[in-house]
Amino acid sequence: MQNAINVRLSDKQFHFVKEFAKDKVRTPEQILWLALTEYFESVRYREEVCVYRDPADFSEEEKEKMARWDSSDEKKSEDYVQRTYDDKAIEEIAESFAQNILEGVQ
Repeated sequence: MQNAINVRLSDKQFHFVKEFAKDKVRTPEQILWLALTEYFESVRYREEVCVYRDPADFSEEEKEKMARWDSSDEKKSEDYVQRTYDDKAIEEIAESFAQNILEGVQ
């Protein structure tokens, strides 16, 4: 599944991105992927980041543990599941934006 985000740019901003991309022998879309990669990789070093995991990322076992954790007054450590992305996952996701260029995702 491919998703798209529309980005509003002024005429001047669009011209800048287009010419920047042309100078770097890239498409404007590729420049934006690279910018996202750089942003997500750098922001996690400057600020605390809390991004909840995609529900599709949880295994059935993790879903069962979360249900037990949420419904119980007595929390058991073995039922705890981290619901946010850890640093390694954030780094991998950030790097995946640049991979879009290599994979020819359009």
